[in-house]
Amino acid sequence: MKKKILFSVGLLIVSIVMMLSLGILVSFKPNKSEAQMEIVESHGSDKIDRHSICRNIVNNGSQDIMVAYRTKGEWCSFIVNRPPNVSISKCENCSEWTNPACGNREYECEEYNVGSCP
Repeated sequence: MKKKILFSVGLLIVSIVMMLSLGILVSFKPNKSEAQMEIVESHGSDKIDRHSICRNIVNNGSQDIMVAYRTKGEWCSFIVNRPPNVSISKCENCSEWTNPACGNREYECEEYNVGSCP
């Protein structure tokens, strides 16, 4: 009986170690509002809105970049000291409407959470 319990416990431990090494149990990604940094993949983009400062980040480089924003200072440091091959633009909300005079579709965009860095 003791050998069977020890075998079961050993099998459980081995299973947990294997799942951890495969990333099954550690693939947890925190809620974006709880995160303190973001990885923007190579040739990827992301919208980051922290500390009332929203920016679109486009990584045109060949390597992923880390964007830290735990504090306003970290976030502003990234914006002010933009890495090479990275473009940064202000966030916008755009709405589409049809112009009644000519029937053309038109877009109206408004920046939000523009915020500024010291």
